Amino acid sequence: MILLLAASYGLRRSEVAALTLDDIDWRARTIRINQNKTSQDLLLPLSDEVGKALVDYLRHGHRQTTYRELFLSHSPPIRPLSAQGVSHCLERAVRATGVAIETKNFHALRHAFALRLLRQGTSLPQISQVMGHRDFNSTSEYLRLDVEDLRQVALPVPRFHRDGLAEFGCQSRSSSSTDPGRKFRPMGSVTAPAWKGFHSFLARAMQSFLALHRALGRKYQTQEWVLRNLDSFLTGHYPKRRVFTSAMFEQWVAEQADVSPTVRSHWMGCVRKLCLYLAQRVPKTFIPDSGTFPKEQYQAPCLLSEDDVAGLALAAIQKPRAVRTREHPLRPHTMRLAVLLLYCCGLRRGELLNLRLADIDTEQQLLRINEAKFHKSRLVPLSTSVSKELRTYLQRRHDYHAPINPSAPLFWSGRPNRIGGAFSPTGLRFNWYQICHYAGVLNQRGRPPRIHDLRHSFAVAILQRAYESGHNPQATLPRLARYMGHVGFHSTHYYLQLTDSLRLAANDRFRRFLAAAFVTPTDSTFQEGGAL
Repeated sequence: MILLLAASYGLRRSEVAALTLDDIDWRARTIRINQNKTSQDLLLPLSDEVGKALVDYLRHGHRQTTYRELFLSHSPPIRPLSAQGVSHCLERAVRATGVAIETKNFHALRHAFALRLLRQGTSLPQISQVMGHRDFNSTSEYLRLDVEDLRQVALPVPRFHRDGLAEFGCQSRSSSSTDPGRKFRPMGSVTAPAWKGFHSFLARAMQSFLALHRALGRKYQTQEWVLRNLDSFLTGHYPKRRVFTSAMFEQWVAEQADVSPTVRSHWMGCVRKLCLYLAQRVPKTFIPDSGTFPKEQYQAPCLLSEDDVAGLALAAIQKPRAVRTREHPLRPHTMRLAVLLLYCCGLRRGELLNLRLADIDTEQQLLRINEAKFHKSRLVPLSTSVSKELRTYLQRRHDYHAPINPSAPLFWSGRPNRIGGAFSPTGLRFNWYQICHYAGVLNQRGRPPRIHDLRHSFAVAILQRAYESGHNPQATLPRLARYMGHVGFHSTHYYLQLTDSLRLAANDRFRRFLAAAFVTPTDSTFQEGGAL
């Protein structure tokens, strides 16, 4: 009876031990759960299965005593069963039945209960309410999804649904308006000077600053690039100075005027951290005021449709050779795979570039993401069509005699300028901009969308698919959050933009819910195609 209650309602062992005869309302068919953890009572419906089992237990298994507790110990002296005694029931049941399970922890029944509700299509708010959680993030800890659960989120290879590129938050422009043979410089980028080490009067401080943070486990690659930029500026303009002043800082900031305010604010913050580090040794060191930094500007994502992504994947292969000057023959196929993985799996740019051949499991159709954002790792299942594209690309790598050792990067540029010939973030962005211009996929400002916009488009496409397939969107969110590597659901909500298609799908689902709940079959007011 204890295991049936725990498995049917996802109860904690302390809640099972605290159950009394007074908590069961046979007329109202409810059972009251006294939650010691939250100091609140939870009222749950008494199902027929649990009700019949309770009647049988009270008639044949419950001792007649003055105690009102539902479960009593069998060993003398007779007393209410403790929470530790409740947890031993699972161990004894496993030994008696011989059922092989991975864990004998009683709390695993609560995890299994939450996961069973999710697989049945129950929405996350309902699961959270039944389990007595105040926060959805508490419920997410119980949703330990396996690979096949997450595979339901993976998108297939996009296909064209109609002629031309569809407009879905972006403005498409024909390829004839862009000269494919012209030299293209990524917009908003800053060309870094050739770097052979720090040479300014802050060289030693910069080296020790980077060494300190890397000793703490931080990569600090972007911060190093910013300090290189500052070092080159100081070497060229102030070769004989020995003190970093506010005038130097303001002049350096003025030279970054072509960078967006958000990026410029991040760069200025990096230099401020360096000044704070210097102030520990030289108290009179100038420290920039963070209140004067440019305010970060939110840039709405450019959501790409399935037709847009299909056009980009096709453009990566069909791009004219004039645009592919001095490219390795494998690079078009590499960029095609990059576009497909970014959109179909919702990967971050850094996760994509850090993939190694050892991280690919073609048999299980999995990608292993190691040390991603916040130093977290996860498994990313692939759809069947994307897995086929990946195997085709690996065969091409073998045909072109590209590196095939396990430590080799998946996205190989064919140039030895980086370790192992891996694609650099700048190289990926440059090729992405070329593909977008050739395919005519541009945002409302006439510029190529950001690479990260593919991750936004992935999240919106998953939610749109849930509406179109008739599934509960709230049951899709936990899978989507785990698939994207988010700890909390608030991070996933950031990617869910309300589009016209989603609004129409949500309205239609709400209309059908009201029609099923309140409208009788004989009501002529609500007919098929009529207004609500």
